[in-house]
Amino acid sequence: MSHHNEQDTPVSNNSLEPTYSKRQLLEAGRFTPLQKDVLSAVLTNYELYSVDKAERMISDFEQGTVK
Repeated sequence: MSHHNEQDTPVSNNSLEPTYSKRQLLEAGRFTPLQKDVLSAVLTNYELYSVDKAERMISDFEQGTVK
């Protein structure tokens, strides 16, 4: 009984999406001042985030579901 492991396939799906530091996102022109306030509250200084992830975090925050 052999199991086929897909070792040659990258596990992370983030590899295609560029990621940014908290500071880079806060300096980007793509977010409104209110969104930047939310980002400064929910992002950490030592993680990198894709724009998509940052937008989801803003959305979660606005819906009151931030953990």
